[in-house]
Amino acid sequence: MIDHGLSTRTQFVLALVGGSMAMILIMRRIKRNNTLNEFGLWTPWMAVGSLLLLAVPIYLFLKYSLVLPLLATVSMTVLVLWRDSTAIVDSPAPLFFGWWFMPLAVALILGTIECFLRGIVT
Repeated sequence: MIDHGLSTRTQFVLALVGGSMAMILIMRRIKRNNTLNEFGLWTPWMAVGSLLLLAVPIYLFLKYSLVLPLLATVSMTVLVLWRDSTAIVDSPAPLFFGWWFMPLAVALILGTIECFLRGIVT
């Protein structure tokens, strides 16, 4: 396992900063494309989700050097935002970020598999 030489507090703060940056970029992109409803009921839910969606894998990478959760989450997010920019009628972004716990669960399952495989190999 790679030792980054960071305290737990620093790892937590770096994960929150990374998640916050992702949240700002994602929410600006979604709001600009007007893919949120007029009532704004989804806005706080999607903001928290996009923060956690990338903060948790960043923390797992810094704490346990798990690459698969971060790679899966970043690739899914980039794919959804790309499809959002090229969508003619319906955008997948509200569905993806509205149900943010599902991609996060996929990332955590991949992290568990990676951790299990690392335990077998080493």
